[in-house]
Amino acid sequence: MRKFSVGLDLGSQQIALAVFDHERQCSVPLEISGDKTMPTCISFEGDNTIVGKRAESRSARKCEGVLCAYRQMLYGMRQEWRMHREMCRQRWHFGVSMDEADGSQDKASESEHSDSCYVVQGEVVKIEEVIRKIIEVVCTTLIDAIRSGGALEVNDGQIPSFINFACSVPECLSEEQRGVISAGIKEALEEGLGPNIPLLLVNETLAIAMQYSSIPPIIPKTFMCIDLGASKLTVSIFELKKKDVDSFCLQEVMSRTNVFVSGSEIEYKLMQWCEKHKPFAESVLGSSSSRFKLRRDVRGAMKTLTVAEEAMIETDNLAGGNDLQVMLTLEDFEHECKDIFDSVLLLLEFVAKESNVGYPQEVILTGGAMRIPCLQRRIQQLLSPHGSSIRKTVDMDRGISLGAAMIAAIKHDPSVVKMPLDPTSPFEENSSRQILRVTKDGRLSHVAPRVEKVGRDVEEFNAKIEDIQSKYDAAMRRLQVSSDSEEKMKDQIFEQQKLIETLRSKVKELEGQVSDKSAGVPSPVAQ
Repeated sequence: MRKFSVGLDLGSQQIALAVFDHERQCSVPLEISGDKTMPTCISFEGDNTIVGKRAESRSARKCEGVLCAYRQMLYGMRQEWRMHREMCRQRWHFGVSMDEADGSQDKASESEHSDSCYVVQGEVVKIEEVIRKIIEVVCTTLIDAIRSGGALEVNDGQIPSFINFACSVPECLSEEQRGVISAGIKEALEEGLGPNIPLLLVNETLAIAMQYSSIPPIIPKTFMCIDLGASKLTVSIFELKKKDVDSFCLQEVMSRTNVFVSGSEIEYKLMQWCEKHKPFAESVLGSSSSRFKLRRDVRGAMKTLTVAEEAMIETDNLAGGNDLQVMLTLEDFEHECKDIFDSVLLLLEFVAKESNVGYPQEVILTGGAMRIPCLQRRIQQLLSPHGSSIRKTVDMDRGISLGAAMIAAIKHDPSVVKMPLDPTSPFEENSSRQILRVTKDGRLSHVAPRVEKVGRDVEEFNAKIEDIQSKYDAAMRRLQVSSDSEEKMKDQIFEQQKLIETLRSKVKELEGQVSDKSAGVPSPVAQ
């Protein structure tokens, strides 16, 4: 039997696929539809569903049926990240349903779960459906790879078998959010590859750390990973420790994620820049079709600026029949996105300090947005005084999928990988993950238990406001029928009004704490 373990990097914007060949003891990247990666995007057109690059390149007239950014939709399920719900509605081109779970507002305030679904021509489409359609293409790719002449070169007489299927997820996702991803994968996996294939959800932090650790020389070391992808920023520190003379254990020291700093945020910054510099009155962000077209061209300009000093953003018939043609220089780009780059350094410094490890000598970059030269330069400037340097030995596009495939194989048999791992404990993750809060002055702090308390405080103050408002209304009615005590009643009303305003100010302050930017959640690798 020829055994394979699958690793999938199910990113918000692109997916990458790899397979660990147990016979050859190595991870093999697989092309999907002829490319290194495939857009995590589907398009509904009548009864047909288009997946990948063809879906991403649909015309703006059909953009309502083009569904992507599934992670931002997932983030909106969580109470602390509810801001993502409105961001999806305002910044993207697809329709969004925001119905609360079971129709209960009270339940939604108590639980992190609420339905955040796409809407296509009035029909609700769940996040699971987008994931399921993507996995169907993945399964087809795997089947083609094991056929005669396929990429995995299975010889005649050998029976191929997929042992484990590992899918990477952000370390900050809760169990409920992970459950949405699992539900979308399992159905397609069973239909495409057969029943009883174990599904593992692997934290992206662990996947990239495992891939880097497997690169010779395999020696004890501490290193940092910085991942700026389409949907979030994650900074983590790992240590490859020697357990005994012949074995190692990969240990996570600390990981933190900010779901409000991402490649998509950079895209939207540039879309807003286009809004300010357009040569006509109509808004380029005012319709779903214009946002769809502009985002696509902004992405192209971002890629150009990784190797050039300027890029032309050209979009035909963008708004009100007007064509957009603006030159974006590298200087403009760096100035416009400075606050995002600052946030990357802020989280890097935070993790280095809070971990008590400091700045490891080796720093690995991954994620598409990490190709931005200015960002790499600023990171290196921060690292250099500490003797740290950036290592570019991990594939930014495929590193996570290759590492996930390794972990899938290790789960089956740690001895199958060439890396000498401790068979009883090949890797250990930090179970203590906390939500991060970005304060108004830009500092980061831990805030997980506080969020629930603030939610209860808001409800309590709202109840007080309602009670005082009813007393105020009653006083007004009495004032209308009694002129004898007019001055006394006016004094009472004035005091009630002051109390109402004080309580409302307190509610706004507490609600602001709930919606402050945050990231990170307890969630070990799903067994």
